[in-house]
Amino acid sequence: MKIFVCDGGAFGTAMAVILARAGHDVCLLVQIFDQRRKDMFYNIKYGAQKCNYLHLPGVELPKMEFTDNFSAVKGADVVFLGVPSQYVWNAFLKIKGELGKNTETTIVLLTKGLDDYSALPFGIKIRNRLKLGGNHNFAVISGGTPAQALADPYRTFVASVAGENLNVIKKIRRMFLKTNLATVGTTDIIGVSWGGALKNAYAIKYGMLTGLGKSDLAWEYVNKLALPEIKIFLDYAGAKPKTLYSPAVAGDFRLTCMGYIDWESRNVSFGRFLALRPAKETIAKYIAMHTVEGYESAMILRKISREHNLKTPILEEIYSVCTGAPPC
Repeated sequence: MKIFVCDGGAFGTAMAVILARAGHDVCLLVQIFDQRRKDMFYNIKYGAQKCNYLHLPGVELPKMEFTDNFSAVKGADVVFLGVPSQYVWNAFLKIKGELGKNTETTIVLLTKGLDDYSALPFGIKIRNRLKLGGNHNFAVISGGTPAQALADPYRTFVASVAGENLNVIKKIRRMFLKTNLATVGTTDIIGVSWGGALKNAYAIKYGMLTGLGKSDLAWEYVNKLALPEIKIFLDYAGAKPKTLYSPAVAGDFRLTCMGYIDWESRNVSFGRFLALRPAKETIAKYIAMHTVEGYESAMILRKISREHNLKTPILEEIYSVCTGAPPC
């Protein structure tokens, strides 16, 4: 199967690696934002380097194609979209522009996050746009899958594959049969899309607790109190009840909070930083220098909570520490 992966960050590269190992014809897009990325692109494209040393060091890249533009998407059977949330909509529009009226290509979203303008998960926003053009070949993959660990063939992970087209779900699941990523199919694209953003936001609270020296109680606290708040948002969004305990929500939340061997979530690290009660200016500088998906999600979720009178005291705590505002 011919696969286009956007783009060459840590998770996109890891996904390209496991699919290429499984025998698929993979093309990895490396968007060139600066000189370092430009140098890396030419190094891996022409064989001077065997790994993505900027984003996934130590992982040898199997045989695959590399490109620095979106034109290669035209011949793909499946497109994986895995750029950071702040860039995902722009990347999607470029992909859609290249595909034109082609509604046969399946688009799979890997990114977890909320759109600031619509206050919707990107999975829902992209699904809605595609349906307007008659394309129902869309799915979302979400689960506890840290990039460096996923690229290790001796470690196994589980993720949810959500879509409204059952044939698409079956197609995606077949793609991963020879990989170390096990998949569980579901039609609850709403719950899976919301789950990714929710777990990132609430993982910040876990980091705050561990940063305060309460590591022994942190998971018990968030499991008993934060997970019910996540359910409040899932119920608000119209998710299926069983999705709460799927790999995309409870499973991903646990791994994000507790980490995996040599990996810690950026959101947990941010929570540890917040435990020091830094000044607003220091927090703003941290956010500018680091990718913290949970921060943006928490800001949007808090707005939704206030507008719809949802009872989310833990989210209020996260918001108050992030902004310096008094908790309600």
